[in-house]
Amino acid sequence: HGYEPVPKGSKCPLHIINADGTGDRILVASARAYFEDRGAVWLNNDELIYIAGDGATCQLNLRSGKTTRLTKQGHGTYGFLVNRTKTFGVQGFPDFSVYDPGTQSILPQKKHGGCQPYFSHDGVWGFWTGGGGGPLKRIHLATGKTGNIIDKRDRRMPPDRAYVYFPMLSRCGRLFAFGASPDQHDHFKADYDIFIAACDPTSLTLTGNPVRYSFNPACDRFPDVFLADLSLG
Repeated sequence: HGYEPVPKGSKCPLHIINADGTGDRILVASARAYFEDRGAVWLNNDELIYIAGDGATCQLNLRSGKTTRLTKQGHGTYGFLVNRTKTFGVQGFPDFSVYDPGTQSILPQKKHGGCQPYFSHDGVWGFWTGGGGGPLKRIHLATGKTGNIIDKRDRRMPPDRAYVYFPMLSRCGRLFAFGASPDQHDHFKADYDIFIAACDPTSLTLTGNPVRYSFNPACDRFPDVFLADLSLG
């Protein structure tokens, strides 16, 4: 609630921490988050993609400690995060640009309005915040077709929590999480709360009404959500 934004293009250590708050350790001494939000793309339980301090896109194996450069050089102010299937990359802006592993280069595409872009785990979709307070949008990466996941001031949201931000899709694609505030914009001090809705991973459309999961005046932002199947199916 009291943190200040990291200056554009600045270099910081990349940390990992256990879910219970223990085990904090530095993975990379000099890395970048693009804009204020995303710092990594997880490939599996042992490997992740991150942006190095020089702006190059890199892959890190946590077990061996080996780092592999995915791009020869940095791009722009932030550098690119590449999705799990290594087909597209994004900066702090939703440009969803083509990644070519053969040449270790990224072909920039047009920027969509908004911020906070990220990817579905299967590499099919991208999603982002389309503007101040929404909508939260999707893009089918293969075709470039876009649409809204949830509208700004969507009728399914409570009137006092209809300013939406901070989208995140579960690893399986069946849950969609985001923050919502009472028309407050500040990304660090506004009264955002977390909502979760059932989602169809084949279309990235909501199949259920968003449900509120947090109830406090703090700035609840950048949620993550995991759906575990029952042991007997």
